[in-house]
Amino acid sequence: MSDAPHSGEAGHADDIGEDQAGEDQTIRNLGQAGSVIQHAIKYLMEKNIDELSIASALLGGGLGVLSHVLDGAAIEKILTNAIASVRAGELHSPISHPGSPPPD
Repeated sequence: MSDAPHSGEAGHADDIGEDQAGEDQTIRNLGQAGSVIQHAIKYLMEKNIDELSIASALLGGGLGVLSHVLDGAAIEKILTNAIASVRAGELHSPISHPGSPPPD
């Protein structure tokens, strides 16, 4: 007799457990990456690097990382969602910057 399960249910349960473990690891990785990025931003600001330069470098670096794991179409979807968030007013600053239009 074989030790293999007689139905797909046991295998499915294993998949769910593996999915949860993968999600838990992703959450830990995101937390660690976020912490490192926040420290880097703080460090750069302490070195009097302007916010636009910091943000541009982070955006460019992030796109570079994404290009290693996603195709162009997937990256474009991410950017399209980001643009929609900007247009919807989801990203806004409590302070106005020189050259930025006045709030509506």
